[in-house]
Amino acid sequence: MSGGFEGIVTETKEKYESQICYIEGVRCWAEEARFGGIVIETMINDDFSNH
Repeated sequence: MSGGFEGIVTETKEKYESQICYIEGVRCWAEEARFGGIVIETMINDDFSNH
């Protein structure tokens, strides 16, 4: 069973469907953690092919 997570665009309050997000201008990848919570990793390059 998975709880999932939801992204919201701060300025418009619209749902954001991608797991790619930007935190203080840094491109990141967000995903649900195995035992709850959210894991956010910075994306060092645009390839990031392991996701």
